[in-house]
Amino acid sequence: MKKTLKALLLVAFMLVTLLALTGCGDKLVATRETEEMGVKMEEEIEVSFKDDKVNKVKMTYTFDSKEQAEAMKSLLSLGMSMNEETANFDIKQSGKKIIMEADAKAYAEMAGDDVDISKDELREQFEDQGYTVK
Repeated sequence: MKKTLKALLLVAFMLVTLLALTGCGDKLVATRETEEMGVKMEEEIEVSFKDDKVNKVKMTYTFDSKEQAEAMKSLLSLGMSMNEETANFDIKQSGKKIIMEADAKAYAEMAGDDVDISKDELREQFEDQGYTVK
């Protein structure tokens, strides 16, 4: 009985691990640190793919202070509300972080002709802009 239980647990663990690793292959994560107008921030852009097309984009910006994050969120919200292509982005602020998310439709509206960009092409674009890509 113990051997059967151990075997089932081992198979379950292997299945969960396989699913987790398979899911990781469909994502691209780009990071960099920047400073503009005296404001430092860390950027992380996570792009999920489905059927070799962008499915979801999540951008996380981390600032030195909550006040900087609040000010930037206000500017981003205002700018995005004025632009039809980015109006469907979801923007949240939590402490020093701003998190922006877009589904495939919102991304397609923003990307226009680049909506069918491949994972390798996107990786290259990020690297050209100074991001570290995983």
